[in-house]
Amino acid sequence: MKDEEPISKMDFIADEIEYLQDDPNAPSDPKLAALLDKGMAIVNQLDPIIREKYRDDPETLAEWEEAIRMRDDSEDDKAR
Repeated sequence: MKDEEPISKMDFIADEIEYLQDDPNAPSDPKLAALLDKGMAIVNQLDPIIREKYRDDPETLAEWEEAIRMRDDSEDDKAR
């Protein structure tokens, strides 16, 4: 059950983000920023778990690494 906890949190955060995006003021909504920060923290928790679980499955691991790269690229764009 412990491994499922971060996934459940991510599902909740995704639902909240979707709800907030329906609001025209969502981009400036501090709740949205807080949810995105929580989501990134969960991804950081999941990273070593995913890498361990799929270490013998290069295709799945490559997909995960691509998702992580996209996240990192997005964070780099925000910093500019």
